[in-house]
Amino acid sequence: MRRAIFRPSELVGEISKDEPRVIKAIGLRVLGSAVPGGPLAVCELVPSVLEFYSGEIWSGDGSLTFTGASSFSALHELPIVGAVEAIAFHNSAFRLRRPVETYPLGA
Repeated sequence: MRRAIFRPSELVGEISKDEPRVIKAIGLRVLGSAVPGGPLAVCELVPSVLEFYSGEIWSGDGSLTFTGASSFSALHELPIVGAVEAIAFHNSAFRLRRPVETYPLGA
């Protein structure tokens, strides 16, 4: 469905247990209805936290392309509007903290 390329250009820093890096993110969890055409059974935002405790952080340029149409997702129809700076975690270890609450969305 998609192809991403990252070109590292600068080592930003090292990650250690003494100085972990924390990344906060939010995901969308959706479960469809068991009844065709019915309302979504679950539609909620789920916050998550990644705590990196070893590895390296690199910055650089990246590119994203969509490889073609999919019968499962219309993601390929979204436009790519421009390049952005990217970072990558190399040789890293992390733990995913379990969410303690979710945020339901009206479906």
